Amino acid sequence: LASLGGSFFRPQATTDLGWNFRCKRSKLERNTILLDLGFEGVTFAGAHEMAQEYCRDLVGEGFTIDQYRWILSSFNEDDLASNGWDRNSVPYSDGDPNTHLWSEIHENCTNDEIKIAAVENNATLAFMYHKILTAPGETVRDHVVFEDDESLDAYIHENDAITYLHLYDAVSKSFVERGLDAMAVKMDEKLGGEVVYPAAEFFETGKYPLEKEVTIGFVDSEESLARVRPFLSFCLSDHGGAILKEMGYWPLREWEDRSMHTRLGDERGLDLEPIQESCGPEGGHLTVSGSEDVAPVMSIWTKIHNLGCPLKVDQSTGGSTAGAHRVCGDFQYGTRVDVGMMARKFSADEAVARVDRLYVHDCLIGDKTRSVIEVDVSLLGLVVLFPIGGVGYQCVSQMGVSISW
Repeated sequence: LASLGGSFFRPQATTDLGWNFRCKRSKLERNTILLDLGFEGVTFAGAHEMAQEYCRDLVGEGFTIDQYRWILSSFNEDDLASNGWDRNSVPYSDGDPNTHLWSEIHENCTNDEIKIAAVENNATLAFMYHKILTAPGETVRDHVVFEDDESLDAYIHENDAITYLHLYDAVSKSFVERGLDAMAVKMDEKLGGEVVYPAAEFFETGKYPLEKEVTIGFVDSEESLARVRPFLSFCLSDHGGAILKEMGYWPLREWEDRSMHTRLGDERGLDLEPIQESCGPEGGHLTVSGSEDVAPVMSIWTKIHNLGCPLKVDQSTGGSTAGAHRVCGDFQYGTRVDVGMMARKFSADEAVARVDRLYVHDCLIGDKTRSVIEVDVSLLGLVVLFPIGGVGYQCVSQMGVSISW
């Protein structure tokens, strides 16, 4: 077994399916299978209704990775700038390397020192050195270390400090009970400036920028599989997942878990024969773009399909309108795509349905010689939950709204 920080580089190995690799640097002819076990990363938190929350709201609900780096780093600003840090991320810097004030990030933030405290964890630190504090010799600046969460929380509330945590810690029941606020990451303005919170929806879609997959590789041979399959089956079991959660890692979703069991070739895996029957022509390549709501569905399909078929899918988002325009070849929204993802129907000015086949639409934008087939793939909706007998339940009942339970 080999623990990896991601997939192989092309000079190391080649692949058709994206998970079964042919080694290029081995003296022996050797194939290797990659297995994802979960996600590791870092989240940040501070006391509720304190300086970090006030300042966070002023800068747009979250701090950028460059701002987190400045807050954490042992380097002065000149050393940071020479190692890829953006000076513009701290526009009100006082130039004093001995201070890290909230007011240096925004002029209306409090003029208080940003204090850091943590229950030290080697895995979290290692990730921060990989993703945030990336320069040689760069470490976390002076901070207070505690042995337990209770002492840490007391210090955070008394001193208006911030802390860093594992992924799962920020969404666990115990975290909610600690009276802490999870701090968001604000993406670069070039990437839309989206604010991404440490939450399940962002962990599972890969949109949270401070996470990465925990991956291992093992030799693809009957001899190797006979030894490693029982152990890895346990790692992917409910018990293995519970251990990951306890250690702060984010576990795989059910479909990802089934996918990994399929790579492993054990009884919990999927039958590859139906997948391989839909492989299509050799060297297939699809371009896909559009709705963020449909993107997770397409991503799941792609990864499951790649278990048995070497189809390359380049996927991007941009909204339903971008999906409609790009599938119709409208270059104002980007290059043409093979599949446009939409969480709505075509509008009257985008395409018109044919009378004899209502699912075929002739484009009215972009390339007007193009026709598009519309396929419904799933339903998207919202469920509202109330505690039975609670205030919300009583209010809605009095309004005459039907409630099922």
